[in-house]
Amino acid sequence: MRNFLRLFFLLISAIALVLAALVEPVEAQSKRAASGPLLSIDDYLKSVREGNEAVQAAVQSSEAASLTASDASLLTSPQAFGSASSTSDERFNPQFRANKILNDNYQLGLQQQTTFGLGAKLYYSLSRTEVPGAFPTFHEARPTLELTQQLWRNGFGSETRAQIQAIKAGARARSESEAFRANSLILDAELAYWRLVLARETRRVQEEALERADRLVSWAGRRASSGLADRADSLQAQANQKARQLELRAAIDAERAAARTFNSARGVDQNDVSERLQPLTQDVIDRMQAPTSRASRGDIKAAQLQAQAAAANSKLGSEKGRASVEIFGQFATNGFDADRAEAIDQSFTTERPTTTIGVRFTVPLDFSAASRSRQGYEKEKLAADTIFKRKTFEEARDWQDVTQKFTEAKSRLGLYQELEQTQRAKLEYERARHNRGRSTTQQVLLYELDYEQAQFGRIRTLAELLQLNAQMKLYGTSAFRPESDEVEDESR
Repeated sequence: MRNFLRLFFLLISAIALVLAALVEPVEAQSKRAASGPLLSIDDYLKSVREGNEAVQAAVQSSEAASLTASDASLLTSPQAFGSASSTSDERFNPQFRANKILNDNYQLGLQQQTTFGLGAKLYYSLSRTEVPGAFPTFHEARPTLELTQQLWRNGFGSETRAQIQAIKAGARARSESEAFRANSLILDAELAYWRLVLARETRRVQEEALERADRLVSWAGRRASSGLADRADSLQAQANQKARQLELRAAIDAERAAARTFNSARGVDQNDVSERLQPLTQDVIDRMQAPTSRASRGDIKAAQLQAQAAAANSKLGSEKGRASVEIFGQFATNGFDADRAEAIDQSFTTERPTTTIGVRFTVPLDFSAASRSRQGYEKEKLAADTIFKRKTFEEARDWQDVTQKFTEAKSRLGLYQELEQTQRAKLEYERARHNRGRSTTQQVLLYELDYEQAQFGRIRTLAELLQLNAQMKLYGTSAFRPESDEVEDESR
């Protein structure tokens, strides 16, 4: 008999160890999560900004696009230019009885294109010419000023201004789009934080439900074995226990999925989250308020800038088909002498000036192609304007929708909190009656279900409230914005 008891206790111990091995990871995870260091939402979002490569890439792309807008300034900034050449010309020349002509030429100057269509060049030329056997070596020095004014294509700088507008608006649109993407990723990470909080809350609710189911199974089993209750009550309690175990397993799986998303957002390759998270207290919920005013979302700002870029490109397209007519003028003074220094001195006098005034034009002959090109660019401009108008309409509509839903969700949350308290009180009262034999197991289970539905309704409403609160932050002034100059719509 003693050997049988020993074997029996050993078997029970082995079964207990196996069950502990199966249950321990879940319980250990729960204890680790509860005993780990506190990770606030602000600290978590900081770790996301530092560890999430997608967020970093979006911010870097936004800043890079903002900096490339400086390309527009290069179109009208001063430029230095110069050249140096040495020529040996052995062609037959009837004017000189020489075998070859040697020439060294140097040029250095500044040039600039203005936004009103005027191009200017100021440069200094110095050359040395040698004709062996015919003339002695001589030097020529020449400071020159050239001015060119566009009259039709790029008339008074219209094409130049359109180029500047297209570059600035296009770069700014890319910057705003990437900034909006960065903000969206940050808000997704914030939602991942709160989803894990709610997943842990859901698991806690299921654990409490399973504990109540375990107690009910023990109570119903004792009553059935003593003949005080029908075996159907015990079977019903056991079925309820199995259902709660399945629901707890689903809640644990959902928590693990939320933990993986949580870690992925901050660039951590782990499945578990050991830190404690900031609880969703009533103070946190009360601080969530619908803003009284809104700023344009980053994608709307990008659409506006894309419309401006399309308008500028339309202007550029129409300019391509126009005739180019420009007047130009050149004024130079000249120095000429066998001595280089003397030639340079002479070049700064007006004894031998050179003056040139003229007009140049270029006319495209395929008028049909030029007309179709202008129509195409004009349609692109209209399409971009239409997209911007539609996005503006959708933004205003979405804002009204999200603020209204936020107010409604907050009101429902208060009702669910009151309902949860009431259902809990009702369940506790019914369980007390059941313990005194004045209620049925079926009635207790129905009240259990009512209480759980109130709890899950509160959690679902909290999730909706957090989602809406994140959406409203996309309209906030605290969102990440690229640092660059605003683009004026000069092409319209």
